[in-house]
Amino acid sequence: MFFYLRGERVSVVIDDRIPVLDLGEDYTTPYPPINSKPSPAGAWWLVLLEKAFAKINVNYTQLNAGTPGEALRALTGMPVSSHNSNEVTDDDLWNIVMEGTKNNDPMAAACTVSHYNLIAGHAYGILKGLCLTDANGNCAQKIIQMRNPWGLSKYTGPWSEDSTLWTPEWKTQANLAEANEGEFWVALSDWRTLYS
Repeated sequence: MFFYLRGERVSVVIDDRIPVLDLGEDYTTPYPPINSKPSPAGAWWLVLLEKAFAKINVNYTQLNAGTPGEALRALTGMPVSSHNSNEVTDDDLWNIVMEGTKNNDPMAAACTVSHYNLIAGHAYGILKGLCLTDANGNCAQKIIQMRNPWGLSKYTGPWSEDSTLWTPEWKTQANLAEANEGEFWVALSDWRTLYS
């Protein structure tokens, strides 16, 4: 496997032994992997990728924390642009998200607070920005679609799937579907209090 650290390509060789937790006899799976788990379909690639990344960072403990930009840079080797939402205006932030949406760029944000069932210190993917329009075609609400990579911890704040802010027309515009576990929308006006 290859990673990119400080601009240099690093090759990593690992075996297929995975560290596990012994949770005792009270659990149905007594020896789960210590961090990532295999996918529901039984794929182990993420567990092995995490092991390789832990190896080049000394150990698994070193994987705790960091920024989404660091992770994207290490995995892709591509240049990364980072922005602190407290240092840009709402218009600048919206333009950054919309430019990334237009270019289909991978985007992520670090959650800074544990509100509305979000996890502080956890990174969330930014899928796209969308302007919900009124009957006249004017932008009535700027919203950002987010995704929890764990597919868990259902967002419960404003513009959550159960929110009364959604009209039938806006649900159609956003293609809001309950089946997309871990995906949710956040208003640009609320976004800065949750993410950096």
